[in-house]
Amino acid sequence: MPNSRSADNKREREREREREKREREKRERERDERERERAREIERERERERARERERSLELALSLLLSRSRGALSLELSREPSRERGETKSGMPVSDRGPLYALWLT
Repeated sequence: MPNSRSADNKREREREREREKREREKRERERDERERERAREIERERERERARERERSLELALSLLLSRSRGALSLELSREPSRERGETKSGMPVSDRGPLYALWLT
């Protein structure tokens, strides 16, 4: 009988070790999955930040382009000849370009 009890105890210890091993493996799988999910979330946040940065960059480029366009248009308009003031297209007074040029403007 003592032999039977010893065998029973041995089987019980073996079952307990197997159960602990399965629980440990389960905890490790769950931990690994949480770490992978955390890494995916970090990558998603980085991608969102890169997208925001691209958007800010495009907005800045567009703003600069519009600003330059407005500036060029304003400069172009300021270079338009003012016949009332007697200026040529380059903004020079008619008298500086000579009498023939003044005739061409009229």
